[in-house]
Amino acid sequence: MELSRVFWGVKKFSSWTNSPARVLEVIDGSPAAISGVKAGDVIVAMDGKAVATPKDVMQLIGTKQPGDRLQANISRDGKTLDIESVLRVR
Repeated sequence: MELSRVFWGVKKFSSWTNSPARVLEVIDGSPAAISGVKAGDVIVAMDGKAVATPKDVMQLIGTKQPGDRLQANISRDGKTLDIESVLRVR
């Protein structure tokens, strides 16, 4: 049986273990890009759970399956935005 890796599409964060989970790069055409995530965004919560670091984000995504919906709260320019992505296979 082949394992599928779920894919969201944030390529780089500001740091792996330090707060905040600031996005540096998003892959064009990825679920994250399609839902509106942009470089400079700070991810503050996913599926109703607070996230402090990029490691928290990736651990939460790792519990998902392709086709799952992911709710994210992001901070951009002092505003909080709610986005939804449909995860897929990388």
